[in-house]
Amino acid sequence: MTGFGAAEGEVGSGRVSVEVRSVNHRFFSPSIKLPGVLARWEGDVREAMRRGVSRGHVTLFARFERDVESNGALPLDEARFAAYVTQLRALEAKYELGQSLDLATMLRLPDLMVSNAREELTAEALPQVIAVVDKAVEALLQMRAAEGTRLVAFLVEPNAHHPVSSSSATACGPRCASCRRAYPSTSPVSPRKSRSSPTGWT
Repeated sequence: MTGFGAAEGEVGSGRVSVEVRSVNHRFFSPSIKLPGVLARWEGDVREAMRRGVSRGHVTLFARFERDVESNGALPLDEARFAAYVTQLRALEAKYELGQSLDLATMLRLPDLMVSNAREELTAEALPQVIAVVDKAVEALLQMRAAEGTRLVAFLVEPNAHHPVSSSSATACGPRCASCRRAYPSTSPVSPRKSRSSPTGWT
């Protein structure tokens, strides 16, 4: 049965958001997409999904957003920055260029910003990650249960899918079981052969 669930929560010094989707499948078939900072816990995430969803093709997508307010440090390579300043100051003094360095000029130099920096989470963050996954899976299960309830009502309740009227019985056709139960007198009658008819049919 199809379903969708989403959840988010604090993990370490950031936030993790998780989306889980499922479609019909005979067996449990997970597909997990985690950011690099969570990749080492893929097995734990898979087991958490398996505990909640026993069957279906289930896709999980997670994002990690660093909390900049709690740690305002920029991903700057300060050692490289200091090396640039030392070398440029030496060049200024050697060639009498004058002190013209400013921060805007320095930040345009190559390889100062560490674009691939990522925050490493400690082992204590794993329960927080699993808690977010559990919430997303629970939301998915609730959606699947609601969908199942609507499907049962559609199939069982005689008037669940169209208004009560004698004309409604023919709207769905002779194969509609709900209509036949609700309006037995209006159900189509199968044609029968008649000897009095020239064509053999009435």
